[in-house]
Amino acid sequence: MALLLSHCMLSALEPHAYTCADFVANLDTFKVSWPSLERLEVLYQLILDGLGFNSITIANVSSIEILSKFLGWIKDCDVNIRLSLKGNKLNNSSIEALATIFVDNKNITQLDISMNEINHNGIKTLAQSLKENETLTALDLSFNSLEEGGMRALMEKLNGNMKISSLNLWKNNLTNNGANVIAEWLKQSSGITILTLNDNGITGGGFKAIGRALEVNNTLTTLNIGKNKLQSKGAKAFGAMLGGNRTLSILDLRHNEINGDDIKLLSTGLAMNKKLSLLDLRHNNLEDEGARVLCKSLKHNTALTTLILRNNFIEAEGGKAIAEMLKLNHTLLVLDLRNNQVHIEGGMAIGASLEFNRGLVSLNLWGNLIQQEGAEAIAHSLESNDTLESLDLSINCIGDEGALALANALKTNKRLSKLNLWANGIGDKGAIRIAMEWSKKNIVSSLDLRDNKITPDGEAELKNIKPCHRYSTMLSFTSSAVLWGFGVLGLSLIHICRCRRIERCRSRWSPYH
Repeated sequence: MALLLSHCMLSALEPHAYTCADFVANLDTFKVSWPSLERLEVLYQLILDGLGFNSITIANVSSIEILSKFLGWIKDCDVNIRLSLKGNKLNNSSIEALATIFVDNKNITQLDISMNEINHNGIKTLAQSLKENETLTALDLSFNSLEEGGMRALMEKLNGNMKISSLNLWKNNLTNNGANVIAEWLKQSSGITILTLNDNGITGGGFKAIGRALEVNNTLTTLNIGKNKLQSKGAKAFGAMLGGNRTLSILDLRHNEINGDDIKLLSTGLAMNKKLSLLDLRHNNLEDEGARVLCKSLKHNTALTTLILRNNFIEAEGGKAIAEMLKLNHTLLVLDLRNNQVHIEGGMAIGASLEFNRGLVSLNLWGNLIQQEGAEAIAHSLESNDTLESLDLSINCIGDEGALALANALKTNKRLSKLNLWANGIGDKGAIRIAMEWSKKNIVSSLDLRDNKITPDGEAELKNIKPCHRYSTMLSFTSSAVLWGFGVLGLSLIHICRCRRIERCRSRWSPYH
């Protein structure tokens, strides 16, 4: 449990008020933002009173001098500090002062200095103190300007630091030169487990260097390297790496302009990989061929549990390939296909595969236009499927008939606990019927019927349907604010999906038509 006190609350309380142990007993984390020296004195008194904080999060300190005084007070206290100076406009003198603090400090375990426009000169100063620091485990340098020079200075100093396990370098204009520096560091590092390199202008050559480094690195478990450009050179290197790597469990390759040819190169390693549990390929260009090749490599994969393929222009044939994979793969737990275009045929194939699949617990088909036929195929499988717990069919034009089919499936299905039918052109008949069946579930559950064609009379009837479980929820709001919000979102969807059919679908359920 965490306690967050704003600067107003903290300033309103006198130090002696905190002697009441029952007020803050057994708290894991205490957080204070924009603290003055007086407020930090209050916090210090809390620590002296022995009220059991495991860690303290301090955000947005007005000056490094104030922070230095507070850290001096608590240097002999057994408490961990999570320090956030995000967006504090740190200049070179502030960085030098911060570096001085780190030389002797034993309390700070996490440091966030993102969004400060720190360049290679600033990081050189800080890097020296980090080399000598033995307690810092997480460092966030995202949205700065380290570039290759800053990266080289940082890596040289971190080379001897075995404590830092999480490093965030999102958007630092590293390019391939910086990626090469990181690759050399990864070959020697034995402590890093989480590395974020999103949006750094890294292309095939940089990916190749990092891929080869990960063939020998045996500590990294999470790599976020989205919003770069993988290219064939990088895909080949990462495919080779995945075939032999035994530690990487999370790989984020979103927004990397990955196409079907790139997936072929990646899939050679995926077919043999025994460790990767999450693969994020959202916002790429797989299309049907890429989906087919990827699914072929995953048919007998026994490691991957989460696959994210949203926004990949996958159509009916790709949907069919996914369905064939689901019939054989019982390890995959979460499949996200949001904002593709599998349409009726793909939806029917995926729906039918759920009758044979015994692993999937979450399926997201948001915005795929599977329509009534796709919903009916899913409903038929749900009658016997006893693993799926979450199903998102938002914006699929399933109408009343699709909703009625799902309602019939709920008579026998006892596992499904979350169903999203937002914006599907469902009228009173379908909404009331499915709500009645849903209300019989004696488990914590959630049903979303927002932005459908439910009349005021239907809304009134839905409000009278009470779920068996006290913590279950049913959303069926039709307020003008919600409708206006979707009207704006609907315009974005047309652009995102690049599919005119979604405009026709929208006209079927939109309250404006």
